Amino acid sequence: LHEESLTIQSVADEIGISVRHLARLFAQRDTTVSELIMRQRLSRAHEPLSDPRYAEQSVSATAYRWGFTSHAHFSRAFKAAFAITPTELRRSRSH
Repeated sequence: LHEESLTIQSVADEIGISVRHLARLFAQRDTTVSELIMRQRLSRAHEPLSDPRYAEQSVSATAYRWGFTSHAHFSRAFKAAFAITPTELRRSRSH
């Protein structure tokens, strides 16, 4: 999940099936590989941002750790998923 180059092609190659077949499997569950990757990355990033033990780790470092190459993109996706920005979450958990 931390590799920015993680794609449906790399997932399909890793498990030994075609991209088309992998996409069909995910479509049966009304989702895509990209959506799953995004949800998992955001979920993994949420953990340290909500844990005061990681308060010294910057939001950008957390974003990059989980495969985001843009802090702005990470913040927008995070807010869309959790209805709070990463910075707001960090502040709320540090008090």
